[in-house]
Amino acid sequence: MTTPEPLELLVIEDNPADAALLQEALAPLRGRVGLRLTTVADLPDGATLAAGRRFDAVLLDLTLPSTTGLGTIEAANKLWPTLPLIVMTGLADEDVAARAVHLGAQDYLPKGQADSATILRCIRYAIDRKRAQLDLERGRDDLERVVQERTRDLQVTVEQLQAEVQRRQQAEVELSRTNRDLRVISESNQAVVRSESEADLMRQVCRAIVEIGGYRMAWVGLAENDAARTVRPVASFGLEEAYLSHVRISWADDEFGRGPSGTAIRSGLPQVCRDFACDVRMSPWRKSAVRSGFRSSIALPLRVDGAMLGALTIYAAEPDAFDETQTRVLSELADDLAFGLNALRMRNELRESRDRLRALAGELTLAEQRERRRMAKVLHDHLQQLLVGAKFRAAILGRSDDEVVRQATGEIEELLAEAIQASRSLTAELSPPI
Repeated sequence: MTTPEPLELLVIEDNPADAALLQEALAPLRGRVGLRLTTVADLPDGATLAAGRRFDAVLLDLTLPSTTGLGTIEAANKLWPTLPLIVMTGLADEDVAARAVHLGAQDYLPKGQADSATILRCIRYAIDRKRAQLDLERGRDDLERVVQERTRDLQVTVEQLQAEVQRRQQAEVELSRTNRDLRVISESNQAVVRSESEADLMRQVCRAIVEIGGYRMAWVGLAENDAARTVRPVASFGLEEAYLSHVRISWADDEFGRGPSGTAIRSGLPQVCRDFACDVRMSPWRKSAVRSGFRSSIALPLRVDGAMLGALTIYAAEPDAFDETQTRVLSELADDLAFGLNALRMRNELRESRDRLRALAGELTLAEQRERRRMAKVLHDHLQQLLVGAKFRAAILGRSDDEVVRQATGEIEELLAEAIQASRSLTAELSPPI
């Protein structure tokens, strides 16, 4: 049978008589249960001693040189948080001792009133209770740690779900916006087919951008080659078209040309302003733009046959409205508009060339008719008269008495008659009566 380890008790008692009484009361237990007592007079002495030895419990008087009353319990709890504390008190201090139990002591013993069996039972109860308390605290700490880990994991899961929901919502917004932009492209392509003039085409495209795309305003500006390199608005549609009447925009490399529209024309690349309120490039137009409800914009270059024609500029009411997807889709729209403008110009040039050709063909026909009439008149008024005159002269010669002369004259008259008939036929062919 294994002999249990002896109980090591630390007794803190400054009264030698009380300490002796406790030693006497516990004397019967020393050999039977292996009980060993170590007595000191104050808490600091006990702390020094306990630093190098193992104790199973502390028997503590409440009135000591360094502390008194409930303050003794608080100090002892700080020194030995894992050791069971048993308060030793006189009969007059039992109420204080009971309160000490509520502050962390495991039990209390009235001095000189308990026998060895009661004291042993109290010590073992205090040890078991402290162990149970420590196990409970460890279990509580483990449970709190598990709860914190689960809460942290749950928080991570919630954050992941929120991020996924936000991502999907953003994707839905982008998809909806992209679908609107694609509908704008479809409507603009129809306008390219229907429009008969550049002004009508640009106006229809701007209208589709605002009404179908949901943007606040759109306008087309042409790059002038004047000294100031002015960007001249030629078509617009939206809630704040009056904005263009009191702003100055150029495509020169100056403060009025470094905005999105001028830079797009100068560089040939799309230019995005994410927020009018903080973009330094927008300083010349910020007040007017914000007053008109514009927060962001995109300027798209219009290129025709390799030359920069101008720019298509679109405004939105919210900041950061043009991401990479919108920039790519709207750039396609600008390319379609430029293609339509080029097609209209080619169509107009072809129509003008056809009209000039028709005019030239008409002039050629009139010139031919005039020349025919002139030649017919020459044949009728000059050549035919000469031939008739020659025929009359030949008829006179035909009256000669010389047979040879008369015969030759007859042949001449026949030749002249054929020449007159041929000239009349030619005259009729050159200038028919109809």
